[in-house]
This record gives sequence, C-alpha cells and structure tokens, in this order.
Amino acid sequence: MREKRDVSASRGRLEEDANMRIPTVEKQSPEYVLQQIRYVTSLSMNAAEAETLEQVLQQIADAARELIGAKYAALGVPNNNGGLRYFKVSGISQVDIHRIEHRPVGIGLLGSIMQTRKPVRLNNMREHPRAAGFPEGHPHMTSLLGMPVMVGEQLFGTFYLCDKDDGQPFTEEDEWLLEMMAASAGLAIAGAQIREQQNDLARLAERERIAMELHDSVIQSLYALGLGLDFASRAETVPPEMISETLKGLNTVIEDIRAYILKLNKGNGNGHIPLREHIDRAIADLYIPQTLAVYVNAPVTPSALEYDVIQGIQSILHECLSNVIRHSQATDVNITVTEEHPYFRLVIADNGVGFDVSRLEDESGLGLQNIHRRARLYGGAVDIESTVGGGTIITLTVPLIRL
Repeated sequence: MREKRDVSASRGRLEEDANMRIPTVEKQSPEYVLQQIRYVTSLSMNAAEAETLEQVLQQIADAARELIGAKYAALGVPNNNGGLRYFKVSGISQVDIHRIEHRPVGIGLLGSIMQTRKPVRLNNMREHPRAAGFPEGHPHMTSLLGMPVMVGEQLFGTFYLCDKDDGQPFTEEDEWLLEMMAASAGLAIAGAQIREQQNDLARLAERERIAMELHDSVIQSLYALGLGLDFASRAETVPPEMISETLKGLNTVIEDIRAYILKLNKGNGNGHIPLREHIDRAIADLYIPQTLAVYVNAPVTPSALEYDVIQGIQSILHECLSNVIRHSQATDVNITVTEEHPYFRLVIADNGVGFDVSRLEDESGLGLQNIHRRARLYGGAVDIESTVGGGTIITLTVPLIRL
C-alpha cells in the first residue's frame, strides 16, 4: 500500500505543477513512469496469486478500476462461440447485479472490441454505431475505455471501464496504464487457466486411480463374496464356517471402503511382512472353490520393493486369480515368486482351457487394462502366454530399483 500512496502523491504533484492533467506519457518524468509500471505489475501479480481462475479475473477487474480511478470496471473472457465465458464486474454491488435483466452476451459495442482487438476510448458510448443500449436495471454509464487483453495473438479477455470518479473523460494516460495492465493481466489469466487445466487433469487422474483401486480390491472382493454365496445357495446345507467367513469378508470390504473415503494408506507401515504372507493375503480375499488347488512358492523374507509396489502386485495377483476362477476351468494354479537382482517376478500358471492370445488386442475389460497399467506404473511389464486347451501363464516383472 505504501507504493500506491507514493504513486498518487507523485501524480498529484505533477498535476499541481502543470495545473492540469498531463495528456501524454512522453511528458511525464521517468521516475513517475517507472513508479506506474511497478504499481501496475504489483497489481497484476497480487491478482495472479488468487486460488481459482474466477478469483483471478475478479481481482484483476478490481485492480483495473482502482488503477484508472473508474466508477465501474469489467473483465470479459471470451468463449469459443463468439460470446462470453466469464464477465467479472467491479463497482456494482451483488444486489444491483441481480437487478440487471441479463448479463452481457458479447454483442454490440462489447463484442466489437473483442472482434477488432483494438483499444476504444469514448466520451459517450451511446454515439458509437455498435452501441446496443443497456438492459433493464443496468446503471447509467456514459464514457468507456475498452482494452483487449492479449498474449501474442491470443485474446484472453477484454477490459471495459466506464465513467471516471472525477467525472472527467478517460485520457491517453489512462489508456496507456490500462494497456500495461492488460499485458500483465494476460499472463496472469493464462497462468490461472493452465492451473485450472492441471487441476482438472489431476482430478481425472485421481478419479481413474480410485476406480482402478476399487475395481482391483473392493469390487473383486465383493465378487468373490457373491461367488461364495452362490455356491452356498446351491448346497443342501450351509456350513457355519462359510457364514463366518462371508461376514468376515464383508467387514473387510467395509473397512476397505472406509479407508478409501478417508484417504488412508491401508496397511502402511507393514513393509517388513514376508512376501509369502502378502501372497497369502491376496489369496485369502478370494473365495477359492474346492475344485481349484492353489500352490504357492514364495520367499518367507520381506521384499526389497517399496510397500506401495507390493500392494500393487497384490492387486494384480488378485485380478489374475479372479480370472482363473471365473474363466479358466482350471484344477491347479501355481503361484511362484522370485526376487533376484535386478528383478521381482510373479508367475501365475494354471492348467485351464486357455484362450487365443491374439484376441487380447480386442480386450476392453477394465481388469486386464488395470494389470498392464499397474505394471507400467512401477516400471514393469506383464507377459501373457496361453494356448487353447493348454492353460495360461502370466508373468509379471518389476525392477527392484525404481528410477
């Protein structure tokens, strides 16, 4: 605020010495010009620090009105259809804004400035041939200073300032100041739009990650529980232990969902659990039918991999075993884990009916996509070998050192 007061004082001294407002920038002192440039830059930088694009636009509109000393200011941002995506107003209360029949739509004089991309300074805007008048409830305005906000050849918005506080027309100096403001405002708006796009991409990525996690763990667990209940419904009697295991499984799923909602890292701090126990946990989350024998060969020592990678591998194993149960008609499945520098390998081999691997290119299921996506996430790869009637072998390879 100190800098702003100094600028006002300098302007006042200059006007007092000349007994009039200096009409051109060239006649101003270098010190005054430098002060104004610094002040304009600081206004734009402060506005650019706002959290959202709309907040940035509003603060820029407020700063422009303060800089020029106008009663009213607005910043319009174009859409892709010749209209306005945003129209932020400064100098009119929200109560008065709601009284206006409709917001500007980017036609008439306002649209003309967007189209020509040239500054406009009018003492009476009603005399302009493109003037379309004001809607019902709009405040009375007379003079206009319009300025496109450009970065290179791209239009990021347009300033519309109306009526000076002192009742005088807008000057060449006002136009120069607003032109400087527009240059820095364009960069601020561009930066805010980039941040907004990045946030949108981050939200989409997070949404995809959650969908993948839910599919790999919660949805698969629910499927396994449903499969177990389906088997039970076909049996003449239901063993008490099956009911107990089903209730236990439901409680586990509930805890998983609660962990996702609370964004907890389930099992964090269990990085010293032996690899064999991780494999057993993944198997325990599924209902293994009595017709399928599962054999495990895994180290009983902790893995050298980070715990988040181990969790991902558990999810891949979970997905693969689920496919074996549902589709393979196998009687045996062998799970082999080796961890020899520089790779971790997980091999899942079944003696089922197999399938034509060439048809995997047409596979659109989320499960298979998740398997490959998870492997790539950890710098690894998945290889699938299968022959019709000859079983399937899935090999996951992950580097022990993540670069």
